[in-house]
Amino acid sequence: METEYLSEFWVTFGQRDKEVVTKTKDQCTCDGTKVIVPLTQEDTLLLDHKALLQVQVRYLTSAGSAKATRIVTGKVGQILKEGVIGE
Repeated sequence: METEYLSEFWVTFGQRDKEVVTKTKDQCTCDGTKVIVPLTQEDTLLLDHKALLQVQVRYLTSAGSAKATRIVTGKVGQILKEGVIGE
């Protein structure tokens, strides 16, 4: 769907069926049918490499219809050193 027809959306990253990080439309960049979701170091450090990552978009169309995408799953890479670089 063209992002210009979305009045609002949330992109939620979860693990073990619980929300870990959610980004709103104002925090993302839209380009045609693509949504670019920036994740900070703090966001990614909340993810557990031992658990499956779940991602879902819930959105409101400009016509007022609320919908959700299917949940997409993937893996999170392991890091050896925890903490935010540059602090």
